[in-house]
Amino acid sequence: MASALSLVCPPDRAALRRDRVIAAARKLFEDKGFHSTGIAEIATLSGVKVGQIYRDFASKEEIVAAIVEADFAAFSDASGFRTAIASRNKAGVIAAIDQMFTRVDGKRLMPEIIAEASRNPAVAATIRDLDTRCKGELLEALEVLAPGVDRRHAREIAAEIVLTLIVGTCHRTVARPTPSDCAANQALRTIVARELHKLAGD
Repeated sequence: MASALSLVCPPDRAALRRDRVIAAARKLFEDKGFHSTGIAEIATLSGVKVGQIYRDFASKEEIVAAIVEADFAAFSDASGFRTAIASRNKAGVIAAIDQMFTRVDGKRLMPEIIAEASRNPAVAATIRDLDTRCKGELLEALEVLAPGVDRRHAREIAAEIVLTLIVGTCHRTVARPTPSDCAANQALRTIVARELHKLAGD
């Protein structure tokens, strides 16, 4: 008889399997939309059986939550926020925020997820959690530029402006993925950098 331990999938294999499901779901959601994508299609593309997918994810909403979590982790790791905050590096903070406008991961899918959030309470909760975490990390970074209780309101406004522009950029990337948008994006980044330098008192 197999021992209980032998029946447990090693964590690395389980993580790789989940990653395959998430990658397949991301592509299908981007190409077909959330509602038009079935678990069976995700199973076919990922090579993971339907039953196993349901053991890893109770619903498509849980897969969306996993996609959002993966995107947040990738953004947080790559943007350099943690290093810039730890070293109180103003230039590093501004560069990290600039990267928020250059990273394309998830941009095609984000408008689809936001649209789904307007009619799906579970997805809406995922988006609210993402917004809270992104804003919290951004405020922590902005505190390096403008420290002190007296600058709290200025940091709040700056954070809201940056997040609003990022969401708008996601939508524009989907609506008009043309070379002219690259120039517009660069101009937007220049404006944001100027305002951040102003916030920092440079």
